[in-house]
Amino acid sequence: MVSVSFKKRVMLKQSGFTLIEVMVSLVIFLIAIIGCYRLQFSSSFSNNRSNSVATASTWAQYIAEDILARQYASYYTDPVLVNNHGNSNGFLDLNAMGTATSDGICRVLSDGSIIWPVGAVNPVPVATDMYTVYWNIVDNRPLDNVKQIHVIVVKNSGLNSGQLYTQDYFKSRQM
Repeated sequence: MVSVSFKKRVMLKQSGFTLIEVMVSLVIFLIAIIGCYRLQFSSSFSNNRSNSVATASTWAQYIAEDILARQYASYYTDPVLVNNHGNSNGFLDLNAMGTATSDGICRVLSDGSIIWPVGAVNPVPVATDMYTVYWNIVDNRPLDNVKQIHVIVVKNSGLNSGQLYTQDYFKSRQM
């Protein structure tokens, strides 16, 4: 048989974790949890940003397809297609987005409906609009009888607001 005093000595040596060991393990666990939280937050932000850019790209494509479907000859009479601000000045100002002199603007509402310019060439965007699509038509660029259509999509409010997407399209005259 084992003596009682030997059992007490074994029990005293196996008394469990010390307070310092517990604190160190909690700090390591906390660092791991914070890392996972930051990773999740970053992933969520990136996912939201990519969703906004994809939506802006879709609106740019939609507007560009509408513009490209119009007759080349009507680029001088159709209010959506008129080159109002010249070739180089309007094109450069549109890229700056500070005082954009675009040839046209349409507004995309939160329900997905579009307000095309009616009467005025450059309607003022409203803060409640989800997106504003600007475009500029440049004559004879990059070649003669080719029109370059530069489209910029801006998100007006909320997360990821600001300029999200730009794209150039080209339309040649049918000979």
